[in-house]
Amino acid sequence: MMVMAKVKVAAVVMVLAMAGVVVGKPTVPELLERYEANRSHLKSVAISSSSWRKSEDGATGVQWTHRTEEFRRDDQGRLQIITKSWVKLKTRDEQTVPDRAYTKEMVWDGKISYIYDAYGPALGVPAAANRVHLSKDAKELPNSYSGVYAGAVLDGVFMGDLEPLHDILQQGETHVRDTTDVVNGVACHVLDSKSAHGKYTIWMDPDHGYNIVKAEVQKSVGDPFNGVTMSAGPSSAAKDYPGFQGGRVIAFTLSLTNVRLEKQGEAWVPMAADYIATYRTSGGQTMKDTCYHERTQVRMRPDFDAMGAFKPVFPNGIRVYSSDFGTAEFVWKDGKPVPAVGGGTIGEMRGGK
Repeated sequence: MMVMAKVKVAAVVMVLAMAGVVVGKPTVPELLERYEANRSHLKSVAISSSSWRKSEDGATGVQWTHRTEEFRRDDQGRLQIITKSWVKLKTRDEQTVPDRAYTKEMVWDGKISYIYDAYGPALGVPAAANRVHLSKDAKELPNSYSGVYAGAVLDGVFMGDLEPLHDILQQGETHVRDTTDVVNGVACHVLDSKSAHGKYTIWMDPDHGYNIVKAEVQKSVGDPFNGVTMSAGPSSAAKDYPGFQGGRVIAFTLSLTNVRLEKQGEAWVPMAADYIATYRTSGGQTMKDTCYHERTQVRMRPDFDAMGAFKPVFPNGIRVYSSDFGTAEFVWKDGKPVPAVGGGTIGEMRGGK
């Protein structure tokens, strides 16, 4: 009788597994802990990548953007992101030239953030638009990270969010489905979450570091989008989303698919993915971004000193802005900001050394 009972139990378990029902399914904290355990190998990393984005809206039609990116982060939390973008391309294969690139660099050295903007001479932008912005406010780091780095979506920081997905899923009502769903041939755990950030459905691959291999995000009025609560009130497009002239963003969706994973050392690393972002404004405008992001090189625990990483290196003479300066005008000279006309450095003006 005992043997027959065991056979029946085994048969039931097999049937449930074939139906995708999770027997002894993991909890949300367990899944997130396993996800973070894999990501912990990427705390000190240098990543090179490329991305292509096709933008569609009713006003300008179809435009392409090509971007190259260098991402560097160390165990101390220092961060450096260097991007070069070529915008308003007619096709994905249109040739790009250095003189038409828009460069944006963000450096966080643990004390000060530096954000550098430079426009290629062929873009016809006034030289005064090339500038460096300084801030001691660490809160600016997440916004720069998710807004500047297209690869953030593979790093668990989704478009429109200023917090990592790991934190967002712990803040709301998050549940693991009773059944798995097959993605890329693997039975994945599916999490459904609803919080003040919006609605999220996340697919996690247990065979490859519990990485996120598929995601769906929905945000609507009342949810935060890039730090601004979405509202159908009076337009503030420049603040809410600079690309829109049709009013506030009142709806946003993100779909992440086709994530390609690769084993590097002890970690499973997301190397490429497709994602589609759709925005709708209170003025009735809709824009759709179809993106492909590919990491071309991942170096774990590189020699950052040899790379010269996390050091602000900008052209002499470029304008420098900061709320710390008040009305004083500063320029960049030999690795530091100095008053535009004589005087000492910013550190000396603050009473530093």
